[in-house]
Amino acid sequence: MPNAYDLPAAATALAAATWGVFPLADGGKFPRAGCPDCQAPLPSHDPASCRHEQPCTTPAEIHGVGRCRDRRCQTPKCPGPHVCGHELCHGVLDASSDPEIAADRWRRFPRANIGLAIPAGLFVVDIDPRHGGDAHLTILEQQYEPLPGTLTTISGRGDGGEHRFLRRPPGKLSAVRLRNTGVDLKTPGSYCVAPPSVHPSTGQPYRWVDPDVPPAEPPRWLVDLVTATAPTSLAKRPAPRQTTFSGTSIADTFTSSASWTDILYGHGWTCLDLDGDDDGARWRHPTATAPISATIRNGCLFVYSSNTPFEQTTTGDQHGYTRFRAYAVLNHAGDLSAAARALRKGAA
Repeated sequence: MPNAYDLPAAATALAAATWGVFPLADGGKFPRAGCPDCQAPLPSHDPASCRHEQPCTTPAEIHGVGRCRDRRCQTPKCPGPHVCGHELCHGVLDASSDPEIAADRWRRFPRANIGLAIPAGLFVVDIDPRHGGDAHLTILEQQYEPLPGTLTTISGRGDGGEHRFLRRPPGKLSAVRLRNTGVDLKTPGSYCVAPPSVHPSTGQPYRWVDPDVPPAEPPRWLVDLVTATAPTSLAKRPAPRQTTFSGTSIADTFTSSASWTDILYGHGWTCLDLDGDDDGARWRHPTATAPISATIRNGCLFVYSSNTPFEQTTTGDQHGYTRFRAYAVLNHAGDLSAAARALRKGAA
């Protein structure tokens, strides 16, 4: 594997090894901008600098996150990859394992970080020490058994963050029992930042622990943990994060503790970004004909597709859904009382 900072050679080598890769922003974690028409739904720039005389053309890697409310800067215009005729407009959906395509892309963008699409047969355990992920994993490994040696990358942040690649077990995977622990999952349809990309905060490269170690089979306890649907954890979790929605009602409690992955993933939605709860995170529903169906803004879900149970947001009529209201729409046809009863029953 090519060593530090040789991004074009590394991207081409990964593609030759059948990994799907696509360019991220130079020194960044998010997909680089493509054509203006297709990039309209990416996190938009400050509205003070946007006159809305034409679609937003500010490159995604240099503008701010989710501050512009004009629909022309938020709504997808592109029908999807390989349809619009433009390249590199669809993030992970543009990943390619063709070495010639990878070589050409990094010839044009030699400083682009590398987005690595999670293959269908694998999943990734994402360990974030900033949120206690290393400590939580230690608790689980002491209670059960250590994770096996497997293909692993180390974050360029320098705090010991890791991505551990494992073989995907049968069934639907869910991180619901890992929420608020600093341990998360990345599943097919999402991506990781691949070595030797540089971390935007430190400028230091991500690195492979040993690129020749194959992905291992996950232990039974981890399979049980990530394929279970019960909202309890195998180890004690930290207190739920506090947000502006926190309160004493069941709706406030659910909104402050659930993640958008908990709510949307089980209904076939996929996230196109690293963290589905981040401001500006993009989501796609399972029957979507456009690359992006909804975005997260200020903790709420704003839906742009008309082919979902949610009301579609427009410039003059914004429909943002809290986590509780979205749960009610997806699971109880919008009946808030029924949703509250179900959550109380589950918590009893």
